[in-house]
Parts: sequence; structure tokens; C-alpha cells
Amino acid sequence: MKIQLHTQKLRVRIDEDELQRLLSGDLIENVTLLGPATSWRFALRLATQDYPQLECRSMDWALQLPQEAVHVFSSRLPCRDGLEFMLPGGNGHALAVIFDVDVRDSARVRGRRGAAPA
Repeated sequence: MKIQLHTQKLRVRIDEDELQRLLSGDLIENVTLLGPATSWRFALRLATQDYPQLECRSMDWALQLPQEAVHVFSSRLPCRDGLEFMLPGGNGHALAVIFDVDVRDSARVRGRRGAAPA
């Protein structure tokens, strides 16, 4: 899992193996050790609600994505476009959340769309 955070945009990119684990109900985690007693944890899972939810407790973040939207998205892979959501923020500052699957990994695993079978 790759996580990018810049200004009011959070981008989460996973590979095909992580996508399959996510679709089967698993929790996907990334833990970064920042020092002897400090780490940052980012967890990703699917949920039944129709909207994403981001919970941030200090250095422990959890993003829940809408299960149905991710299933529909996965059926059109490989593609360069990801799922985009807007989360309301304080003082009118919304957070854009972008979820995608590495297109090169997806093309390798699934084959190129429209390619003739070998």
C-alpha cells in the first residue's frame, strides 16, 4: 500500500494482491516505524456504508471505503482512473480521498483490456 498526503488530498494505492485481500474482507495495514517508541499506522478496509469514513486517532488512521463502489471499480480494472470521494472537513476544508490500484500491476495480473487471448 502506498499513501500520499498533500494539502487536502489523501491518495491510497494498492496492488492486485492487496485488492483481492480487501475484497475478501481482510484489513490491509501499513505501519511505519518513526523511532524507538513511535509508529504511524494506516489501515484500510471495506464497509457497507455508501460513503468513505476516515478515523484519525493520533498516529493510528483507519479508512473505510464503500464495499459496493470498490467491487464495481475492481470489475473495470486495469484502468488509470481511481475512485474519488470528498470527505467534509472542519472550517469548510474538504478532504479529497483517491483510491486506486496500481495500473501496471493490474495490467500484468489481469492482462490488457481488449488484448487478444494467447
